[in-house]
Amino acid sequence: MGEPSHVSQHFTELAPVDVLVCGAGPAGLMAAVTLARYGVPLKIIDKRPQKVMVGQANGIQPRTQEILNSLGLHHQIASNGVLVREGAFWFQRKGSGLERSQVVTEISATTNYPYIVSAHQGHTESVFIDDLHSRGTSVDRAVSFMNYKESGNLEYPLVAYLKNSISGMAERISTKYILGCDGAGSRVRAVLGIGSAINESRFSWAVADTCVKSDFPDIRRRCTIQTENGNLMLIPQINKGLRIYTLLSGEDVATLSASKYEGKGSGFTNDKTLVGIVESRLKTLLKPYNIQITKVIWSSMYHVAQRIADSYTNPQNRVFILGDACHTHSAKAAQGMNVSMNDAYNITWKLSLVLRRIASPSLLETYQAERQHIGKQLVEFDHKISHMFASLDKPGDSELHIYLNKSKGFSSGCGHQYLPGLLTEETVSIDIDHQAIDPLVPGKRMYPFRVMRHYDGIQMNILDDLPSNGKFHLFVFAGDVHNGRLESLSHLLSSPSSPLTRFSKPRTVIDNHDVLTSPAEDNDTVVDLYLIHTSNHLDTMIASLPTPLPQWQPRIYEDVSGRAHTELGINIEVGALVVVRPDGYVGLITGMENGDRVNQYFEGFLVVDPWQTGTN
Repeated sequence: MGEPSHVSQHFTELAPVDVLVCGAGPAGLMAAVTLARYGVPLKIIDKRPQKVMVGQANGIQPRTQEILNSLGLHHQIASNGVLVREGAFWFQRKGSGLERSQVVTEISATTNYPYIVSAHQGHTESVFIDDLHSRGTSVDRAVSFMNYKESGNLEYPLVAYLKNSISGMAERISTKYILGCDGAGSRVRAVLGIGSAINESRFSWAVADTCVKSDFPDIRRRCTIQTENGNLMLIPQINKGLRIYTLLSGEDVATLSASKYEGKGSGFTNDKTLVGIVESRLKTLLKPYNIQITKVIWSSMYHVAQRIADSYTNPQNRVFILGDACHTHSAKAAQGMNVSMNDAYNITWKLSLVLRRIASPSLLETYQAERQHIGKQLVEFDHKISHMFASLDKPGDSELHIYLNKSKGFSSGCGHQYLPGLLTEETVSIDIDHQAIDPLVPGKRMYPFRVMRHYDGIQMNILDDLPSNGKFHLFVFAGDVHNGRLESLSHLLSSPSSPLTRFSKPRTVIDNHDVLTSPAEDNDTVVDLYLIHTSNHLDTMIASLPTPLPQWQPRIYEDVSGRAHTELGINIEVGALVVVRPDGYVGLITGMENGDRVNQYFEGFLVVDPWQTGTN
């Protein structure tokens, strides 16, 4: 590390920021959008002169959609995409015609979004960029990260060196943290000297975004087509568009390589020749159905290599890598953009708490522990489906379908589970019914149960009232409010040792604005409260509830008929205290009489009375 020797030592000094985000793809933009919401001063750069306009990543899975909804961005993205709810499997054995073996639902998890949104990366990036503009932030383009060094300055411990490829200007910026979201060829990763485990495959693929005319009956479903002569994957897109993947033979690759000087191409690939191969493969493999490409929007060729970085951070936990800088894989399972955005969603709320001196820097160590675990699962998942999909030996074999069906929880993102650690307390001190629809499990995302808001009778999905505001959420599943359990809990929640006040400034009344506000507007609250009860909301006055519950009236809900308790595996006669992290994952499950365990959980990483001790 140190000042780059190959650029001028005359630097333009830029205003310091708390976080420098390198790369404005899905991971970098998600990082910037969430940091901006948390009120963190940031700068985001990208070496590309313009954003992605077409093609690239395409599918947005349900868990990512839940996150986008919590950011208020789901509608903007989904409205310009196709909702893919079903997938079809087709095959052709030697001597027989093309047959459909089955049609399946893409998503099995309980979610408000039981489909994949097929929307190209350029549109997703545009929505993020517009949101950043609304918050006074923009992407600095044609600017590359070159290097960084430790400054010795306690306030801004890092100095990063940048290069503007248009002006040729060398720039220097002081910062507290660096996020390397700069893709598979990450410069940040290279500077850190982080190696990776690479699993190269022999497979090369063509992908094209097109408009087509066809009488193929499943053209608006995601289709996997396997034959002895080649394989296809078809994914519907907006405006009658179709994304096409096909496995390239050795002869195809040789043809493309020989044609690389014959016209404008992507890398060494001649676009005209590539599209010709794709169209020929389509017409051959879809017989007896007809298909004609009427327009080509984007095309590319890629070689599959699964890779996972050895580390996601430097030893000081000041420089982190995210997204494709950490993990690479094929594109057919609609995973890359999702896992990348979830990497960013995991790290930014932690940075916000540490930067506000509300949490210990040790909190940042959980980023690698949690996200590398998911990254390893992703690479293993992709390795298996890539080989199954590429196999030409047994068209019609059910192995691929069985594996994809078994993996729906992971592929949707709704089944991701973090391992036990600082933020995930493995021990559950109450009995949870594991035969329930979606039993509470530490490390998994909060199940989207339905409730009725107490003070106005509005029925809602709880995730719609769980915004990305950087706060922890203490859920009280109380059963009947008249059973006496709330009175004993009240003694803790209204005492000086309450987790609601030990890590936050005391509040008087919480209104709807407070419920949805971001930390940039409300630095006072770190832990908020949700009360889920089974009593009739019309027969129970909020003011009659023990303190401090009436202060949290927008967060009090009736669980009609106890359905949510039952779906989560909670005994209505026992109840539960559940801590949900700012990213929506369950951190702690304990009994209503075990409020001390809630405090112990938070004491592991939060600063006690940060305002009173003057540490903020």
